[in-house]
Amino acid sequence: MITRLFIAFITIVVTLLPVGCANQSAERVSERTIAASNVAVDAALKAFYLKYAKDEKANEATRTEDPGGYLERQNALLLKHGKVSDGLDKYQATVRVTVAAFIAAHGETSPSVIPTTADVDLAAASLFALTR
Repeated sequence: MITRLFIAFITIVVTLLPVGCANQSAERVSERTIAASNVAVDAALKAFYLKYAKDEKANEATRTEDPGGYLERQNALLLKHGKVSDGLDKYQATVRVTVAAFIAAHGETSPSVIPTTADVDLAAASLFALTR
């Protein structure tokens, strides 16, 4: 329950980061960095994998009593894992492109100063949806 609340909180925070005035303060802009996005994604992934391990263990306990159901649940778990892995790959590719473009234009190398883009935010939101 707490894990789901934490994921929901992180999702809301990341989603609302772009909302605000046209002239955002430096502190507000710094919240929308690649580093901040990575922290939110990392938290969502940790919560997902904790739940995944719990669900896998619970399913394993049903292996002998319900072999058919076990296989169906195991297949569903593996499919969800694959979707999350694909979502993470897409997020990481989007971040790499964004960082490379920013470095080419500005010469900065720290993710803590590189702002996110709409593409990064969309990839992160898609990943958050998959980790629920």
